[in-house]
Amino acid sequence: SDHGELFGEHGLRQHQYGMYEELVQVPAIAIGDAVPEGETGSLTSIVDIHRTLLELAGADPDPGARGINLFEETRDFVYAESVGNLLFDDDAEGMNAQIPESWSEPHYMGRVGDAKYVHDKDGKRTVDVESGEPLTESNDVRRRVSELREEMRAPKDGDREEVSVPEAVESRLEQMGYR
Repeated sequence: SDHGELFGEHGLRQHQYGMYEELVQVPAIAIGDAVPEGETGSLTSIVDIHRTLLELAGADPDPGARGINLFEETRDFVYAESVGNLLFDDDAEGMNAQIPESWSEPHYMGRVGDAKYVHDKDGKRTVDVESGEPLTESNDVRRRVSELREEMRAPKDGDREEVSVPEAVESRLEQMGYR
């Protein structure tokens, strides 16, 4: 999966409500003749699955593709993001009326070792991954998150031209948080 779920943890349900460990720490299992035996607790990202599968299949990944081969490399930094809860509505009724506007903002986090920087509905904070206790001296994770977010916003050579998208598709993309 690309995310976990909340089943009452933090008083919440589903998955678009923040950067809790229950949402971003997702187990993965790989089985096959080319898969090395064993397990790892290494930091990984969903972008690594793509590269790993391509390389296992003997295909060459796009040179600009992000990700590492999980069986050959390890990460010291990982990033996750969510577009936030898309159910906020000024005119909402019932349970959806309880969703504050701040939950609609993008949520993101980065992790380096045991330090995690989180920017979500609960604010901005750097915490110890295991205890959840605040860390005051871990600027490296905040710096790396900032650098990666800036890099992702920067235009790239060969960026695609704007194309005409049918209104129904545009509406659906907006509902899912892609516009």
